[in-house]
Amino acid sequence: MSQPQSEPQQPSLSATATYTSPTNPPFQISSPLELSSSSPPSSSSNPTAEETKRQRIAHLAQLRKAASSIQASVNKELTSRMEQDKLREAEETSKSADSGPGSKKKKVKLVDDEAEEQNYGEEVVEDSD
Repeated sequence: MSQPQSEPQQPSLSATATYTSPTNPPFQISSPLELSSSSPPSSSSNPTAEETKRQRIAHLAQLRKAASSIQASVNKELTSRMEQDKLREAEETSKSADSGPGSKKKKVKLVDDEAEEQNYGEEVVEDSD
């Protein structure tokens, strides 16, 4: 009795981004890539130029989709970490302004996120009051 032949398993592939920072814990985000081709396999062992072209186009489309997904996840994670850093910095600034002998509350300058975004990459000279 012959055993049914199973198709050889293709290795699983994924696109992965790894983030490390000296001040925050690292994180890694992966997006799986499917290895299915857009056309049925050829009866011969050598795919035609058209089949190869379709496979490459499908693979590049998957890579583009994975890169966009990873970028969105990285942006979300980094935005979250940035907000946590701002809160921690504001708390530390507040504590240091309230402590010390005969301390007078110092004027704490908060960052205007909207102005920062509008002026990103620009040198801004601030007026002294």
